[in-house]
Amino acid sequence: HFVVSDGLASLSVFVEKAVPDEGLRGGSRMGAVSAWGEQIDGHQITVVGEVPALTLREVLNGLRQAHVVGTAGD
Repeated sequence: HFVVSDGLASLSVFVEKAVPDEGLRGGSRMGAVSAWGEQIDGHQITVVGEVPALTLREVLNGLRQAHVVGTAGD
């Protein structure tokens, strides 16, 4: 779970292992809170916040899995 804020608005990014046919895919809205979810590289990514849905989609689309040097497979 990550929280991103500019001091005025904030959003949360949740990352978990993907389960086929489960998890949010696309957008959802309840009152002022929007959410956007996708499954990427075996992970369910859900971004939630009181920001426009376009912002959530752009944050999700900008995420990349980092390769950590020194882990198994190097």
